[in-house]
Amino acid sequence: MIKNPPVGLCGVVNSVKAERRSFSAFVHRKEESMKPGKVSKDETKTKPDPIIIRARINSGNPEPIRMLQASKEPELGEIFRGVPTRFKTNLFRKTFRVESISKEKGRNVFHCTTDITGR
Repeated sequence: MIKNPPVGLCGVVNSVKAERRSFSAFVHRKEESMKPGKVSKDETKTKPDPIIIRARINSGNPEPIRMLQASKEPELGEIFRGVPTRFKTNLFRKTFRVESISKEKGRNVFHCTTDITGR
């Protein structure tokens, strides 16, 4: 019975073990495994500019509101979702109803309420 493998195979076995030991999950980066077509596809996608209106919420001071899922400014009596631009996330989104529209300094100001149940 042979206890030690032949000299030629011993070197191969040790090099395979060394390669396995040196491999780490952190060595393999996501960018390296990503297909090149995916990167160029993501770069070509452009989001439309958000619609930002000036609104008085519940008779407060007018402030800029970023409208969510909208393609045009709201009309009188319309219900829409929006978030003040001072927030960088949509986490604080609210549902608003337009009660009236006025002109202040040449710009439309929408008078809105967060109470959408009563009309």
